[in-house]
Amino acid sequence: MRAHPMVIIGGVLRENPFFVPPQEFLEELHSRRARIMELQERYAQLTPREREVLPFVVAGMPSKQTADELGTSEITIRVHRRQIMRKMKAHSLADLIRMTEALGSHDDARHPHSDRSFTQKK
Repeated sequence: MRAHPMVIIGGVLRENPFFVPPQEFLEELHSRRARIMELQERYAQLTPREREVLPFVVAGMPSKQTADELGTSEITIRVHRRQIMRKMKAHSLADLIRMTEALGSHDDARHPHSDRSFTQKK
């Protein structure tokens, strides 16, 4: 008897190549989609300027350097950063980085030093 392809894929995703019950796989897939949708809703709450600042924050660029790049003050960048953290419900920079990685191909922010958008497929 051959395993259903979804079961095999589920096993690989869970680092268990032998078996994942189809229902468990579907629940995990649904949970991931729900998480992405939630993150997209949070991201949609950001202002255009906050979306512009976000990639600089995620890249670890200091507020002063970000301000210079965007032609604004360091204090303004700090305010944007605080608002981004609040709106995205991130408790730390690491949380925010994980969120932007999870959004992956699902948002329209751009990395500050490349033409690669978070929306482009990796």
